[in-house]
Amino acid sequence: MNSLLCFPLFAATRCRVLKQLKIERAPIVNRFDFAQCKKLDMDQVLDQILRMPPERNRIIYMRPMHQIDSIALERQLFQGPYPYHIAVVHEFSNPPNIHNKVRIRSWMDTIANICQELIKYEFFPETTRKDDLNMYPKYPWGRDIYTLEGIVDGAPYSMITDFPWLRTLRAADPNSYARCDFEDDESTTIYAPRRKGQLSADICMETIGEEISESRQSKKGVFQRVVVLFLHHCDMPGEPVDDDYI
Repeated sequence: MNSLLCFPLFAATRCRVLKQLKIERAPIVNRFDFAQCKKLDMDQVLDQILRMPPERNRIIYMRPMHQIDSIALERQLFQGPYPYHIAVVHEFSNPPNIHNKVRIRSWMDTIANICQELIKYEFFPETTRKDDLNMYPKYPWGRDIYTLEGIVDGAPYSMITDFPWLRTLRAADPNSYARCDFEDDESTTIYAPRRKGQLSADICMETIGEEISESRQSKKGVFQRVVVLFLHHCDMPGEPVDDDYI
């Protein structure tokens, strides 16, 4: 499928013939949804999306209907020539729960906003994929990788990411802006910034000030944009699960 994409969302659901995607231009698209597309070539589609110019933060939602080699997939993304910080989330709820998917859209933008502030006002270098691979030679795939596992609403999830600052922000104590009346915490979602009072990039930068100084001294660069690949494994046996959300 050749596409000139002019809307913020591109979605394909229960499409029996969709296999590959060729993106010519997609200046405003920030979300891709692929659900129950049996013939979809995930590697090709992901490569096309991640090769797009980093004009937006993007979330890619996929519900594959076959087993995935997670290590090979993660190697493809983190070693590839893609100008983004990347997170891969594996969600195992069945029937599907969209809680994590919806919440991620808010805090992924905050991470990107921090990086943009540092590049624009703190004179951080904007890294390229080649630079980044050389920057972290001791880490897997040349990236400073953070892994996380947990249970949300009784279903396990896992995440692997090179999002800078996320490890520190998740571990931080609530500040004076904390919204304790808000429903989310780490028992119901991957990361609950409102519970910690991390309501903006500026507030978050106060929390990670020491880490920012260390990164500046070591001249570590950051990407301006982020991508989340959200993989929902509920259709893995090859049988589509009924779902009111698609």
